[in-house]
Amino acid sequence: MKSQNMLHVPEFSSEAECEQWLKDNPYYCAKPFYSRELTQTNESIWCCHWGSPFETLTDLNKYDKTVFKKDQPISDCSYCYKIEESGTTSERFTDSLYTLVHQRDWVDNTDVKSLKLRLDNICNVSCQMCNADNSSLYDKVTGSNVGIIGLNDEIWKTTLEDLKSADILSLLGGETFLSPKTEIILNAEHSLKQVQFQTNCTVYKKSILEAINRVPSVDFGLSIDGIGVVNEYTRWPSKWSKIKRNVERFFQYDFNFIATPVVNIYTALYLDELVDFYYPYMKDGVDIIITPFLCIDPEWMDMSILPANALTAIEERSTKLLDHPVITEFPLQTTGLVESLNSIINVCQNATYNQSMWDEFLVNNAMWDKIQDTSFKDSLPELHSLIYT
Repeated sequence: MKSQNMLHVPEFSSEAECEQWLKDNPYYCAKPFYSRELTQTNESIWCCHWGSPFETLTDLNKYDKTVFKKDQPISDCSYCYKIEESGTTSERFTDSLYTLVHQRDWVDNTDVKSLKLRLDNICNVSCQMCNADNSSLYDKVTGSNVGIIGLNDEIWKTTLEDLKSADILSLLGGETFLSPKTEIILNAEHSLKQVQFQTNCTVYKKSILEAINRVPSVDFGLSIDGIGVVNEYTRWPSKWSKIKRNVERFFQYDFNFIATPVVNIYTALYLDELVDFYYPYMKDGVDIIITPFLCIDPEWMDMSILPANALTAIEERSTKLLDHPVITEFPLQTTGLVESLNSIINVCQNATYNQSMWDEFLVNNAMWDKIQDTSFKDSLPELHSLIYT
């Protein structure tokens, strides 16, 4: 049994040194010591993967955070453990690495230094992997009856105070461009060093972009899961022509762009097309980091439940993608891509067929085709053929 003594967190002179320490201490996480995330359901957490959100800020502040310095697993952190077991880098790892090497004072500071806000659930897209709390359109088309939800007045007031001490502000939706609170918080009193902004790329609002542009550093997240009909099918009712036009307008700004495609049962086969889309922009000087994420929730959208012949095709295409020139020409921007491709290949080689989960996919696939008035067979014919031939 591992010791439960308190870990000594040393000073690190390099990222490589810190990476090894975090691998040797897989239960340590720096994030709770400097981060606060507030959700549209008015729950308080330090990261979106925490298993038991707090109902009030008081409850969060009273939590004994020394558990994150003990050499023992924490049940509410199981998401990151699972991600790391798959061979992919977790948020625990990346955020702790950055903090311990570049912002060490954060872990000893009682002020909130990183503030992540899910402002509300207002969204014009109903992604099949989403839920009513995160998308008002999903709520409407599925009849979930959640309604429009968002940060309440008490939390909003506290947030505006925390903003004064924060170095980093992350804005999430819903669709962030559509939230009435987005411009309010960007124009409130702050001394931010960085803004992280996530969008499904279906909306363009210059006033928000100009407000973001006044912050020294901007990480601008692009939630696009595929090209053309692939994205339109999984992020319905988005239109690729509008997304492409907006993306080209976004690229006029000197932001750090982060492409965060979700690799799921529908999109895994087509990841190479998305890389081909970003590659010419990168060659033209646009700073784009490509970091795909494997979908593990909902389980029926996990690519591992696909039949063997579909997984074989995905493995072959992913292996070929490892030789794409974007990886050799832009190694720093594609580190996450290489890790994800290796994880995809590993999943393809080791997946065990699960009939009950496949049956769940069939039910949900039929439901969404009905909701969207689409056809899986017509929208993604290559994948459909691999599954049903």
